[in-house]
Amino acid sequence: MTPILSQAVNFWENLKPQYLWLAGLILLGIVIFWAIGRRSKRTLTVTSSDESLRVKISVTGLEDLLRMACGSYPQIESPKTRIVIDGENRVCPHVEFSIAADSDREKIQEELRKRIEETLSKHLGKGQIGDIEFTVAGFDARNSSNPEGILGTESPIIPPTISPKDDSRD
Repeated sequence: MTPILSQAVNFWENLKPQYLWLAGLILLGIVIFWAIGRRSKRTLTVTSSDESLRVKISVTGLEDLLRMACGSYPQIESPKTRIVIDGENRVCPHVEFSIAADSDREKIQEELRKRIEETLSKHLGKGQIGDIEFTVAGFDARNSSNPEGILGTESPIIPPTISPKDDSRD
């Protein structure tokens, strides 16, 4: 047996159970502190204008506010919201959605930005809102049933088909 292998075998044979318990408790403590630190970042502390009242709002509650703001637009399909709280304790909303193919994307985004700012500033205050990001995940073409509306061409280009009569291979 090699010297290194024999040392490893001797290490595990000579290891006392107290050290295993101690290592387990240290690992458990690290996991608990990590979970507490992560959980504290899932809320936003909002203070009143005169700073007499402090309220904590969960990220889930803020996402509900975003969904309500997005729900008022029929052009927006399946919005997915996400909240990030930056280092300055501001809310940075991110909204991913699909829009109808015949909709004006810039107009929808500007109206949605105003609506989100209005909703969040009403509940949080102006200083609590950070950058608002949008991602257009797709264009829903269910409203346009003809190819002209979807492709923007006068007529679809259909490739010629070869009939069985024309296929004369000798």
